[in-house]
Amino acid sequence: MEGRIGPNAILRTLEALREQEGEPTAQRVFRAACLARYLDNPPAGMVPEGEVAALAGAVERELEPEIADAIARESGRRTAEYLLAHRIPALFQRLLRALPVAVSGRLLVRAIRGHAWTFVGSGRLSLNWRGGIRAVIEDCPLCGDSEARIPRCLMFAATFEHLCRRLIDPEAKLRDLVCAAAGGKDCAFEIACGRAARDGKGVRV
Repeated sequence: MEGRIGPNAILRTLEALREQEGEPTAQRVFRAACLARYLDNPPAGMVPEGEVAALAGAVERELEPEIADAIARESGRRTAEYLLAHRIPALFQRLLRALPVAVSGRLLVRAIRGHAWTFVGSGRLSLNWRGGIRAVIEDCPLCGDSEARIPRCLMFAATFEHLCRRLIDPEAKLRDLVCAAAGGKDCAFEIACGRAARDGKGVRV
């Protein structure tokens, strides 16, 4: 049975397209993904992961690489902001900001693991803290078997990066992104935090 994913991947991508590229481009991309019905009636609940994959593919194919990259990053940022506003308790947020990076990072990793089913669908997430968040997504639902010009899992990585910036380290940086749709075995990335983010170093996934 096909996995299901929370609607943020669709909702925030639509917002990013409309704000950064305009309504005609948003309509073109959603039509290319066969998701035009969501232009006027956005999803309110979990959606089939195939729809999210179709939208990620349409963004990558219909837009120039630098624009597709920007849309994926903005969609991820908006998803993180939604989670901060509606899904992550304010008390937990204050706790993470007050604790040392190594402690808050491990707590955030534990929290993300507990809710991974909402965004990886039928994929499998491996998440660890080693001076930063190290993530591997096997069978990433956004990526499939096709060859992409940009990483289609970039939205996931950008979400993690923004959560880290808001909750752990304002200088957190995405590093070493590998995508299954762009030649990688699996999707993998690291969010460097603390000293690793500031000295430009980071352990490769």
